[in-house]
Amino acid sequence: MQTDTQELQKTVDGIIAEMATIKITSEEDALQAGSFLRKNKETQKFVKDYFEDARAATYKAYKEVTDQIKFFVGKLEKAEKAVKRKVSDYQMEQERARREEARRLAEEARKREEERRLAQAIETGDEEILEKPVEAPQVKVEEPRKMDGVSFVEKWTYEIQDVSQIPREYLMPDERKIRSHVASMKDKAKIPGVRIYADKTVRVAS
Repeated sequence: MQTDTQELQKTVDGIIAEMATIKITSEEDALQAGSFLRKNKETQKFVKDYFEDARAATYKAYKEVTDQIKFFVGKLEKAEKAVKRKVSDYQMEQERARREEARRLAEEARKREEERRLAQAIETGDEEILEKPVEAPQVKVEEPRKMDGVSFVEKWTYEIQDVSQIPREYLMPDERKIRSHVASMKDKAKIPGVRIYADKTVRVAS
C-alpha cells in the first residue's frame, strides 16, 4: 500500500509540475492546457477511486460513533437548554423586581427629603430651601446569591417590529433574488445600482 501511495504521489506531483509551467500565448498553448486539464481531471477521479474503499470503511465507523455521541449529548443538551431558559427567565424577573424596588425606595427617599425641606422652610421661613433641586438618592438592593459553576452573560438582542421604519444603512440587498433574476434574464437584466456582466468559467469533462 505504501509503495502504491508513493507511486501515486509521484504521478500527482508530476502532473502539477507540468501544469505549473503552462503559459498560454497562442491557440496551441490553450489546446495543450485543455489536454492537461483533462489529464488532471482523470487523475483526480483515479485518486478518489483508489482511496474509496478505505474512506468508506473509516467513514462508516466514524459515523456510527458520531451518531451515538449526537444521540446522547443531544438529549443532555435539550434538557440543559430547557433549564437554562428557566434560570434565565427567573434571573431576568428578579432583576426587574430589584430595579422596581430600587426605584420605589429612591422615590420614597426623595419624598422624605422634600418633606424635610418643607418642614425646615416652614420652621426657618427660608423658602429658598425649596428651590434647590432634590438629587435622586443612590439606593442599593440586595444582590442574588451566586450559583456555583454558573455565570450569566448579558447579551443584547432585538426583534424587528416595523421594517418600513428601519434606516437604509441597516438594510442589505437580497442577493439571492438578484442572482436569480440575473441568471434568468441574462443580458436583459437591469437593476439600478447593480453591474450585470458575464463571467466565463472553465469546465472539464470527467
